[in-house]
Amino acid sequence: MSTLPLIIVLLAMCAVGYWFGSKKALQTSAQSGKVLGSRPHQFGIYVAIWGILPPLALLAIWAVFSSLSDTVSGGIVYQINTVVIPALILVSAAGGLYFGIQKITPSLRTRILIERVVLSVLVLASTISVFTTIGIVFSLLFETVNFFEKVPLLEFLTGLNWSPQTALRADQVAPQAPLGRFPCFWERY
Repeated sequence: MSTLPLIIVLLAMCAVGYWFGSKKALQTSAQSGKVLGSRPHQFGIYVAIWGILPPLALLAIWAVFSSLSDTVSGGIVYQINTVVIPALILVSAAGGLYFGIQKITPSLRTRILIERVVLSVLVLASTISVFTTIGIVFSLLFETVNFFEKVPLLEFLTGLNWSPQTALRADQVAPQAPLGRFPCFWERY
């Protein structure tokens, strides 16, 4: 199964779960005579979260295992990727939706649970962005050190000639030429 139809089916399942969760919260409140602990749409969001978290966890686990097992033959991996994983994702989504709907009671405080999930997602996203930024800085630092091993710093800062035909890698052949920075600024302005 392709990724786009799988995403569309998951979103449709979560939308139906949202609707059922909201309706069940209102129905449970009317039958028991108790006031809901949260708003009805929050119960729907709670059910939708239960519908999306198990498939995401399953995808994360499969991504780790598939990256570790490169020695498995291609046919088996292709079968698992196209048949088994999408089926397991849909079954886990259906199970999560069922579990979320069954947990609905008037006293359930879904707002607190939703806020915890949102906070966890935001912390995860910010952690990924911080580590990505650190990786970019280290990559630039490494390449800068490599560059200044080939080109003297004083020549780069004070040089008046610019000739980028300098061989910076071992497989390049070019005469040693100056790489002063001032001509770059003069030609631009």
